Amino acid sequence: PTSSLDHSASVKLLTFLKELAYDHDTTIISTITDVRLQPFANRVAKMKEGKIVMIVGETSSQESEPPFLKL
Repeated sequence: PTSSLDHSASVKLLTFLKELAYDHDTTIISTITDVRLQPFANRVAKMKEGKIVMIVGETSSQESEPPFLKL
């Protein structure tokens, strides 16, 4: 949601979204290309050629990667 915004406006929007998600105990899924905004995410899915190759961040289980990534 931030590709057309300058960095300052992007930070304000993502701060709002993170607070909204926390206040309402919900999840917001978004895509970003600006790696400077990754600290706003609890979890980051890295993709390559349209497929998730790694998930970094908090997880609800002790798995280091989701089961669907295991071969």
